[in-house]
Amino acid sequence: MTNEEKILEYLAKQRVIALSTSDQDGVLHSAVVYVYGKAVKNWYVVSKQDTKKVRNLKAHPRFSAVAYDRHDNSTLQARGLVRVEEDQDIIGEAMAAMAKIYGTEKDYLPPIAKISAGEYVVLRLEVEWLRFAAYGGATPGSEKIFIEL
Repeated sequence: MTNEEKILEYLAKQRVIALSTSDQDGVLHSAVVYVYGKAVKNWYVVSKQDTKKVRNLKAHPRFSAVAYDRHDNSTLQARGLVRVEEDQDIIGEAMAAMAKIYGTEKDYLPPIAKISAGEYVVLRLEVEWLRFAAYGGATPGSEKIFIEL
């Protein structure tokens, strides 16, 4: 399995990330969101136009994100640029992928569906840097803990 495949498999397994943004004054904001990893460097998030994260990302289109798996003691960190997706084919693909993710949850409707915050929007997270860390079973100082892309 390639490093890219490991990362996509990890994202598919985790399904959620903590997404951090900042407003025009540099005030930080974090939200837990469902994520669809189409490619290692292109992830998608569905939100609504009037949420704090979308307003922040329109004003300052940079993000950082993290995921954690307590079962195998691993993390994924990423940062990059955000764009509102305009391609209707990709929007359809991302919405379908999110519906599959939501459909596996006990509470079928995702949190974003339960708030009044305008129309849905698909955000494309363009990953510029990421680091996957597999701590489970690793020996201290091991060079095999990290995958960085």
